[in-house]
Amino acid sequence: VTVLHGENADLIPDPERTGYTFIGWDADLDNITSDVTTTALYEINYYLVAFVDWDGSMISRQLVAYGQAAELPEEPQREYYNFIGWSADTSCITEETIVVAQYSIAIAIGDVNTDGSVNIADALIALRIAMDLETPSEIQLIAADINEDMCVNAADAQLILRMIIAG
Repeated sequence: VTVLHGENADLIPDPERTGYTFIGWDADLDNITSDVTTTALYEINYYLVAFVDWDGSMISRQLVAYGQAAELPEEPQREYYNFIGWSADTSCITEETIVVAQYSIAIAIGDVNTDGSVNIADALIALRIAMDLETPSEIQLIAADINEDMCVNAADAQLILRMIIAG
């Protein structure tokens, strides 16, 4: 930029740098009386990374510098489920990120009473759930819905019985 002798070099546009915020110049740009070389100064941006559980509850949160990795929290525990990982890669953070714990079911489909085996008791519980004689837990609904049609009915109880017979 060319400025008149004694003038300020205040018309220099702020430079942009991905992942950083421009904070100024390393030289005084007021009352210029000779050639000046200046370098842009930047601060690295920090982004919030939130690790949440399946139900939205906060596990941990941290501020992570642009391009850096988030520190993974301790693996969460969930009854009847196995933790299988996180919903997003956190090895290079470039924006605010919400990372959700991912799980797979840890019980056998058909094991409605969650005792580790599929037997006649499971078929009976599935039938009681289908007839609205028993209020199921979330895990019982998942284990009892053999045909995966999002409801527990007599067909599911029948499929559990077939599983038992088939061995």
